[in-house]
Amino acid sequence: MKTLEEIRKIREEKRKELDLRVNLAANTVEKHILVCHGTGCTSSKSPKIIENFRKILKEKKYIIVIVVSMISTTLFSYLLFLLFNIGTNSVMGGISGVIFGLIGSLLALSVLYGDVYSYLFKQIVSSVVLMLFISVAVPSISLVGHLGGMIGGFAATFVLEKIDSKKERIIN
Repeated sequence: MKTLEEIRKIREEKRKELDLRVNLAANTVEKHILVCHGTGCTSSKSPKIIENFRKILKEKKYIIVIVVSMISTTLFSYLLFLLFNIGTNSVMGGISGVIFGLIGSLLALSVLYGDVYSYLFKQIVSSVVLMLFISVAVPSISLVGHLGGMIGGFAATFVLEKIDSKKERIIN
């Protein structure tokens, strides 16, 4: 058990990190993106997925996949509402849509290249099925948003990889 002084010291250290995320008056240009490390996210290995994707995708591609996944999480559900009156007329967002986007990205890499990517995807399939089940079972979680994030991540990665392969053919 930690002493009161040790807890205060930890609080001061973590306060500096938190200020980077939420304090607009922080005296730095550095900002952090907060990634969910709650029980569900951690048990689904989302921090490990993000770490692996930073290695797999170049930083620029990684950012594009993240942004497309964020947008498609909301856009997909909103379009379904507008076109078919399915779901709700609301803006959705959250790290879970991005995580599903990264899963979709891994699926695209698996389809395009097989090999290691297929192996990685097979390793997380059970977690994906569990997360989709939770999306259906818990009414406040958007299955459509999660699927939208996955579709966005798949599409972004597929297109970016096709563009890169065309560039390589032109150079060679």
